[in-house]
Amino acid sequence: MPEGGKAVKYTKSRKSRIIIRCVSLVLVACLSLFAVTGVRAADAQDASDLSSRVIASLTARNNRLVEYLKENAAQGDIRPLIDGYVGGGHFGLDSSAQSQLGKVLQNRNTVITLSSVDLGNGYSLTFLSNGTLSLDELKERQISPTDPSITGLVSNPLSIQGQTQYKFASNDRYEYSPLGFLLFHIHIESYFGYDGVNASYGGGLSGYYEKGGLPNPWQVSNWEVGTTIVEGAAYCRAFARGNFHWGIEYQGVGIAIQDVYEDVRVSVTRDGTVYKN
Repeated sequence: MPEGGKAVKYTKSRKSRIIIRCVSLVLVACLSLFAVTGVRAADAQDASDLSSRVIASLTARNNRLVEYLKENAAQGDIRPLIDGYVGGGHFGLDSSAQSQLGKVLQNRNTVITLSSVDLGNGYSLTFLSNGTLSLDELKERQISPTDPSITGLVSNPLSIQGQTQYKFASNDRYEYSPLGFLLFHIHIESYFGYDGVNASYGGGLSGYYEKGGLPNPWQVSNWEVGTTIVEGAAYCRAFARGNFHWGIEYQGVGIAIQDVYEDVRVSVTRDGTVYKN
């Protein structure tokens, strides 16, 4: 009871500020414990403050992983190979590079793409300068127009030149931390039609995301799943996208520590070519 014997009345807004302030102090204290992704940027000039030693260490580490995956790709799924490689302690950096990388993570505008590698069989890896990496897994299969899986789904069963052909296509993106642990997974899939003249949406759109591991601080906002016809039906695209961030949020009021915009796509051209952009 405060002086004067009057109880202090805490408003809803004040309670929100107190909760956010307390938890944010904990988050700030734990910043060095989390390895998170940053904002993607295409301009290499944004990385002027990156140490050449960090880049060299990351490149060497990334190349070792790529070599290992290519040597063992015959085993099938790439994801268990990455998990086994990380679990075996092969994905680390020396202490000096780790310390410098930690300083780089404080400036989210310095993150650029170091390299992108096609592993074959629909798999590709992208390495970023903050130490994170993403694995894309592209799948496709030809579908007969009379296949039960698209009966009642297709929006354009006949084209101007005759019967449209159909494909099922999907893309999965697995985002990994600088330590090699899964942060989150995003999936998008759809049926597509094509006839050599136009690409079209064939139904069956589905997209979702999953958080990796526990405890996981990631939250997602502005989540959207949809399709679009691009360049006069030169191709049709399905997408799943949103802002992935971690921090603290209470009744719509929050502090975002990291905010990553992810846009995962799968497209089919008028000729039936499937790609991820």
